[in-house]
Amino acid sequence: MRARRPWRDKKGCSVATSIVTLSVLTDQNETKKNRLFFFFPKTNSSQLIFTWDGVITDTKELQRQAWKQLAEEEGFKWPEIERPFIYEGSPERAITEMLHWTRDFAYARRMGFRLNELFSEQFEDISQPLPGIKQWLERVNQIGIPIAVVSNMSRESTSNALDRMELGQMFDALVTAEDDMDTCASQLLSASIKVARPPKKCVAFTSSPVMVTAAHNCTMKAVAVLGAYPAYELKEADLTCSNLEELSIYNVRRLFAMDGDNFMDLKKEQEASAAPMKESPAGVSDY
Repeated sequence: MRARRPWRDKKGCSVATSIVTLSVLTDQNETKKNRLFFFFPKTNSSQLIFTWDGVITDTKELQRQAWKQLAEEEGFKWPEIERPFIYEGSPERAITEMLHWTRDFAYARRMGFRLNELFSEQFEDISQPLPGIKQWLERVNQIGIPIAVVSNMSRESTSNALDRMELGQMFDALVTAEDDMDTCASQLLSASIKVARPPKKCVAFTSSPVMVTAAHNCTMKAVAVLGAYPAYELKEADLTCSNLEELSIYNVRRLFAMDGDNFMDLKKEQEASAAPMKESPAGVSDY
């Protein structure tokens, strides 16, 4: 079993708060701007990214209880019909865009911190992962494939929960609330950067159709774990299973069998050289 690696870059600086921006340059005359480019080493090794809820453990009911307690504390009404994005996105976006409790982002951020405290208190009772996850991670660790986990909880709460489930030494990187990634795609991209793997070499394990779409938008593969959603809502995933006990590492590696080395690489169309115009004997152009 590997010792946990520090989540810092080569210069010793924390990479917990990094904003990922991907842009495809199609305009040759575009003005130069300050950009941050990440250069990934050329490698055939893939990376596995695990989302927390529905893959590591099931915390949906705990999240619901924390949200309802927050609504009661702040004097808001909890909706009778819940939208799944409330649990899958960042708390700030759920508060401002889904629940419409406030438009003040600073106030939404404070409520997000309070939600994390309430969730962490209830999460103390969870100490068992979902079936198959621990054995699967152990096999992956033996091969040396880098692993990351994505969670909306704080880094401390996530780390403590992994330790209670005896999974703390198995992950190379954590993407948590401190990283300030407000979309599913940015969370996945942050995970790929932290372990220095290009997105096209990553596989996202999730139980959410929203995360499946985000993985594909990032050129990642997606493995869906049934449970929170029925199979027909996860049909866009590259691979679907009831739990990780059904999967083998060979199944995951086969996902890349049809991809070449240049899959999704930027390509430049070469301009065809113009052929000289030919003149007819009478001096009239053939064209």
